[in-house]
Amino acid sequence: MGTIAKEAPNSGGLVREKDMKRILAILRTTMPSLARVDDQTALLAVAYAKHLGLDPLKKEIHLIPYWDEKQKRYVIQPIVAYTEYLKRAEASGKLDGWEIEFGIDEELGRFATVTIYRKDRSHPVRWTVYEKEVRKETRTWEEQPLFMLKKVAISQAFRIAFPAETAHLPYEDAEQWDPRILSALESPTESKQETKDQSDEYITDAQRRRFFSIVKKELGYKDDQFIKDMLKEHFGIDSTAKIPKSRYEEIIEFFRNLSEPIEEEAPGEE
Repeated sequence: MGTIAKEAPNSGGLVREKDMKRILAILRTTMPSLARVDDQTALLAVAYAKHLGLDPLKKEIHLIPYWDEKQKRYVIQPIVAYTEYLKRAEASGKLDGWEIEFGIDEELGRFATVTIYRKDRSHPVRWTVYEKEVRKETRTWEEQPLFMLKKVAISQAFRIAFPAETAHLPYEDAEQWDPRILSALESPTESKQETKDQSDEYITDAQRRRFFSIVKKELGYKDDQFIKDMLKEHFGIDSTAKIPKSRYEEIIEFFRNLSEPIEEEAPGEE
């Protein structure tokens, strides 16, 4: 369950429906945030990742859900790991080394310059990125400014130096300008409707038993940690004992709308 089988980029291969559903079930278990999106949206994102030859479970590509106000639903923003640019350049057989250096300009401030050498070119590609031009007001930029600047500089430089090899890759996370996506990268966001009202009364023991009967026996979600993660991430609830009565049926319906769990096939079964 550690990887998703990949095909070569642009191969256009067909994937069986049961395989895609199994992949979706794995993703929903390992990436609880995907429960925010419907099955079709999640499957399209997985298919897109496969088309690019990238594996979400290996963190080669991140599938970030965020609320689209125009569509009134959660959609997915695919974001590639910056190391994928390096891999694509190395796989081309044309990379002859690269280096990065930091400096400070008196007028423009801190910058990073990436120099890339190609075997088929007589002159190197040099690309400079100034922090003030790419910095975002996020926690990661505040805590790791040099690392974030490095990621942006490397991503941009390798796209310029290897345009054919990186043309289809989505942007790296440090380059995302949309604040909704940036906030989703740093911590799960909750809408005002998902904020727990502290004045709500909690469900009774009988309602808890009914909840587990539905979620575990009827729907097949037998992993306690998965159930706990879903409650925490989507409703801000730490325990089933703290489910508000006013949200009880809503939460049960939420689990009903998740992808149906996929049972493991018996050995030798097609």
